[in-house]
Amino acid sequence: MKVIFLFLFLISIAFSDGHDDDHHLYKKDLTFLALNPSQQIIVKKILQDYRIKMKSLKQTQKILAKQKQTLFLQDKFDNIKMQRFNREWSDKASFAEIEFLERIHSVLTFEQKKKFIHYMDEWEID
Repeated sequence: MKVIFLFLFLISIAFSDGHDDDHHLYKKDLTFLALNPSQQIIVKKILQDYRIKMKSLKQTQKILAKQKQTLFLQDKFDNIKMQRFNREWSDKASFAEIEFLERIHSVLTFEQKKKFIHYMDEWEID
């Protein structure tokens, strides 16, 4: 059992990404920021709003996907409409991401921001 534990420990060290905070365990986990109680309340609200926005975006994405499929099945491919669908999705996703980052930015200290930037890509909307 000790050998297995030692093996797993060494593997985890070997594959660590080199960030100075070892507390970031899960995707979109902010515990590594060590938020104070006031920040925790604000960030909790920001995350709740973000989750609601993501649900709405997923619905929009499904609708746009169906519209794109319908468009593709037409006899003549409409490049302009396809671009419009893609742009609509891109604009909405970009707006949601920027809104989230702006709100988080206003809450974090400079030191917390320095930690957060290593994981900003986790908050990108695909």
